[in-house]
Amino acid sequence: MNGIDTNILVRYLTADDQSQYQQVLKLLQSESAAYISPIVWIETVWVLTHFYHISIERQSEELAKLLEIETFVVDNPAVVLKALKAYRAGYDFADAMIGLNNALHCKTTWTFDKKAARMSEFTRLDW
Repeated sequence: MNGIDTNILVRYLTADDQSQYQQVLKLLQSESAAYISPIVWIETVWVLTHFYHISIERQSEELAKLLEIETFVVDNPAVVLKALKAYRAGYDFADAMIGLNNALHCKTTWTFDKKAARMSEFTRLDW
């Protein structure tokens, strides 16, 4: 299995460069599996938000659809879905992915971030 970088995933989602989009389609047809890391999910949301100005709702819908494509391999699809739900509810997507991924291994994730600390996976460090 091979991994894909953020720019490959963004090109697949936006198809804004037809030449590169066609290359991505050929790549995905030739691969039996393509790994999307948690970092790629986070970077993709950042790019779609800050460069393409795509709404949270649309991002959430399109990214959730990726989880249904058999070619894409994700460590914990349920974590991505929960992070997308938190994102739609007003949380930062990166914070949600960090907290939810850490919750698989940790009791809590310490943070100074007041907004992140509203999620049950975080504990605000305020001693």
